[in-house]
Amino acid sequence: MSLRKNLLSNFFIRSMMADFGARRGIGSGTKEFVPYFQYKIGKYEPDFLLYFTKTPSSKQYRNEVFNKMREYEGIDIYAFLNYHYASFSNKSEFLEFLLTESEIRRKGSLPESWKAMLETVSEWCNKELIKLENEIRVDIQRDLKSEIRELLSEQRGKGIELSPSQFPT
Repeated sequence: MSLRKNLLSNFFIRSMMADFGARRGIGSGTKEFVPYFQYKIGKYEPDFLLYFTKTPSSKQYRNEVFNKMREYEGIDIYAFLNYHYASFSNKSEFLEFLLTESEIRRKGSLPESWKAMLETVSEWCNKELIKLENEIRVDIQRDLKSEIRELLSEQRGKGIELSPSQFPT
């Protein structure tokens, strides 16, 4: 067992470490994280990817997402976000990550340029949430219409005649 694990096994020492800021939660220093934004290990390139010299910790990764964003302004932030959003499969999870991390950063004492960037990120996220909700709504309506047609077809096959005017709107 490592020294850190031994120390954290003692409640008194664990409490003291927390009081002095030496205690991290799961995720802050770990190498395991969900790569919402694409990254490469290698030398920096002037593109939308994040670059690291070695596999980053979760905290390094999250910080670099926002540090990289500072390279852009206005519509370019949208382009950066769209690039990464398009390649991440779970859109709602991506938006949740970005909104949560933005909100955490917004609560701190920041220069105006950071606040403006975080506001742009929030605006972009809200627009994408509305698009996502509309897509889901359309999918649900399409699925419901399809199921209703199938049910009507089954009922007709049993000799029961139903017309759409019989259903409440």
